[in-house]
Amino acid sequence: MMRKYSDKKNAQTQNYYKDRFYHAPHTVKSDVNESVFKDDFEVLKTQVEILNSFVELDFWVIEIKKEDNIKTLQMLKTLGYLSFTE
Repeated sequence: MMRKYSDKKNAQTQNYYKDRFYHAPHTVKSDVNESVFKDDFEVLKTQVEILNSFVELDFWVIEIKKEDNIKTLQMLKTLGYLSFTE
């Protein structure tokens, strides 16, 4: 009797079924002017050029120029924000 062959190159278990046509659903991107971030957006807009801004999954997403990073972070810190992600 022989042992069952197991592939030594790829030892991790693989899914039996892969749905190659599955696409993850898109999240809703809502307008900043209709959210709780409206006041902070208006203050920040006067100091920094904002390229794009929206609210996604209750997070405020801001797109700015790379030259304005430090100025924007300082402004947001004075507005009371504590956590920033890239």
